[in-house]
Amino acid sequence: MSQKKILLGITILGICLIATLFIGFKQSLVDIKQDERGIIISPYEPSGFYRELLKPGRHLIKPGERVMIYSVGSQIYEVAENSITGDDPIQSKTKDGKVIQLDVSVTYRIDPETLIDLHIVWQNRYQDNMVRPAVREITRQVIAKFNLSEIPSRLSEIEGAISKELKARFDDNYLTFERFGIQNIH
Repeated sequence: MSQKKILLGITILGICLIATLFIGFKQSLVDIKQDERGIIISPYEPSGFYRELLKPGRHLIKPGERVMIYSVGSQIYEVAENSITGDDPIQSKTKDGKVIQLDVSVTYRIDPETLIDLHIVWQNRYQDNMVRPAVREITRQVIAKFNLSEIPSRLSEIEGAISKELKARFDDNYLTFERFGIQNIH
């Protein structure tokens, strides 16, 4: 084999090695924004993740690790006919047996102090498997205590009762409740 072919092979191999190292290094860099926190999922930890959160900034993780990023800013879950979530309005029976539909929204956030616990219980399924069912269930339960004719005049009382129940449920599931509102009644 000629010296030129050997040199060309070594050069190509060197370029491939440098490119592989560069790609691996770039994949090991994680940027966490100001309103986010990250949990390192690691095959090197017996629990499967590190118990210390990644705070805002740029971080280097080991090969084989990945980061789950959670927003710790306010999040809005909306249940309405034309909502982004695609959820239909909540159908509920009143105390006098009338069926109404409600468009509602709830604002909540993840507390960084309880994010590890939230991750253990819910991972990134907290909105679909906790927030959504809780909002629908509690709204129906509270509406069932009122006659249809009472609802417009006691709306703030109804929202307060729903808010109180949601706050307790969210607290039990490592989320911070901020506010609830009924947007529309059909």
